[in-house]
Amino acid sequence: MQQLKPVPQTIYPEKDSLDEAAQFVLDQVPITDPNEAYALLMTYHNTLLKTVAPSLSSLTTK
Repeated sequence: MQQLKPVPQTIYPEKDSLDEAAQFVLDQVPITDPNEAYALLMTYHNTLLKTVAPSLSSLTTK
């Protein structure tokens, strides 16, 4: 497995909020396929990056 970097994984979706992303993952339970679990994790990953990006950019511009 490649090392995951803090950049959007464009083949996976993102949700409008972390709560929506978490609910999306929970709606898929039980998850038995590792590929499906990874896809759900990447959806949360993309949403998290979208959510924290404004905070991170304000830290680097000061």
